[in-house]
Amino acid sequence: MVDRSKNQAEVISDLFQELGYRTEIYKQSIPPHGWGVVIKTSNHSPPPHQAEHAGHNVALVVVDDHGNMAVDWDNPENFAKKILNTRGLEKFVTDDRPKFKSLEIYGRRWFQRTYGNTYHTAEIIIDDKLVHKTPKQYGYGEGYVQSAREWLVKNGYLSPIWAGRPLHYLRDYGVQYSVHAEDVPRQRDL
Repeated sequence: MVDRSKNQAEVISDLFQELGYRTEIYKQSIPPHGWGVVIKTSNHSPPPHQAEHAGHNVALVVVDDHGNMAVDWDNPENFAKKILNTRGLEKFVTDDRPKFKSLEIYGRRWFQRTYGNTYHTAEIIIDDKLVHKTPKQYGYGEGYVQSAREWLVKNGYLSPIWAGRPLHYLRDYGVQYSVHAEDVPRQRDL
């Protein structure tokens, strides 16, 4: 069976190597599942990269199992996305910018003394509006944040690349992000 996402990742890797960058391909084990292509500078990289910075990571392109690409870049020129666009691949590129200005997650945790399990729920508030409350799920600590992130990705509020990225990075996009947790004494208080 042919792994189309791997083949697409190899094409992306070859493209950037032709342009003077070093690349590494690896199997992406966290969501979005697929293949990652790490793009690094080299001694022959085009500007704005210089020889003394050779080997630095510049961008990451993740090709998921469906052939969609998520691009995470470091330089302000968005060179990785521009290069993919000039090759006619823009229709596959997923925009990883969030579709909201503020996100608040209110978690409630309940400890079940009988069996020693912890359960949680999460209220997801986007732009000052309650959009969802997750059902009761097993998970301790900040499991409620993970549940909220999974729901946000599954329902299209965040691109698939966010499934493996901590939500506090939303602040890099100007999103007001906050989390709050409360331990409740009874299951029905979840």
